[in-house]
Amino acid sequence: MDPSDFVNTYSRYMREKYSRRMQRVPLATGIACPHRISTGGCVFCRPDTYTDAVSTEDIVTQFNTITTRMRKTFPDCGWIPYFNAETSTYGEIDHLKQLFQKALHQQDVFELALSTRPDAVTDEIAAMLETLGLPVTVEIGMQSIHERSLKFLKRGHTFQECVTALETLRRHHIRTGVHIIIGIPGESTESILETIRWISDCRIVDEVKFHQLVVYRDTALEQILREGRFIPLTMNDYLAILTVLIPELDERIVVSRLFTSNVRRTGVATAPETGLKRTAMNRLAKLLSDGSIRQGMNR
Repeated sequence: MDPSDFVNTYSRYMREKYSRRMQRVPLATGIACPHRISTGGCVFCRPDTYTDAVSTEDIVTQFNTITTRMRKTFPDCGWIPYFNAETSTYGEIDHLKQLFQKALHQQDVFELALSTRPDAVTDEIAAMLETLGLPVTVEIGMQSIHERSLKFLKRGHTFQECVTALETLRRHHIRTGVHIIIGIPGESTESILETIRWISDCRIVDEVKFHQLVVYRDTALEQILREGRFIPLTMNDYLAILTVLIPELDERIVVSRLFTSNVRRTGVATAPETGLKRTAMNRLAKLLSDGSIRQGMNR
């Protein structure tokens, strides 16, 4: 039993699209996030939780290093270069285009995926992505539709900027995704449902990633936690919320993440619970099965 039996997961979507397994290859442009450099960044931000550093290696070296390692586990799959570190549409456009083209020219590459901030999406960027010749997905760190939540997270952008970025990408025929954080202080389950219903109704979002709010050491969020200003969700809380959100999410929308990456007690993360995502996925699948819950069933 797997969440794919109940949810339109990314793995299921890719198998249906290409009739083979597809694996994302995490890459970095080597350009630091401008929001973090200018303001200190979001309250939860610790870059080395998703990349060792702002990589100074060229794209081909990054790609070959990672795919060589991944082939040991996935010997026969296609690749999707995924620029997920920092703010991947920030930088000089011609330079970014060269980086993206290098990644797309590697063997067995089928698509390109980028993760970025809404204030780093412009018509010029979107127009450049449209010329790359292979499908492109751009994920926007929206996190919530509620302005108070964006202010708490110190995102440095508004919800309307997210809408504008998504509309800009849609005009240029770029597939879109959004990241959502569950567990933001002050947000009730109903508040989160308002975000999910907006995503389902807006028709400009193709994909969503769910993240539970994890507290990393040496971040502003850790200080807020130490001051007793919020209590992180337990995994039981988070799973319960997912079982409420999934039925309200339109079945056409691909769910490309259900959990924040593996949180290790010996690593950089502090959280009320730790463990492998596979364990959490199994628990979610059982809850969905036991409750006869499927994505979009309440739409």
